[in-house]
Amino acid sequence: MQKLARVATQFEGVLLSSLLQEVQKDMLGSSEAGLGGGSETLRSLGTEAVAQALAQKGGLGIARMIVNHFRYLADDGS
Repeated sequence: MQKLARVATQFEGVLLSSLLQEVQKDMLGSSEAGLGGGSETLRSLGTEAVAQALAQKGGLGIARMIVNHFRYLADDGS
């Protein structure tokens, strides 16, 4: 179950990263038009780091729900 929990947390991190990137696009809009290409890469890396940190701390609870679901299936099958 530890491997499942780790993978579920990583999955939640990816989902959170996608969500945060979309929110940033909407909030920043064209205000970054004059910035260099490196700023987008840096922002993306920062967003991924924040998303993974949030997921490690419980995030939205998606990883926990995945683990609980598979635990239920494992217990129900026996």
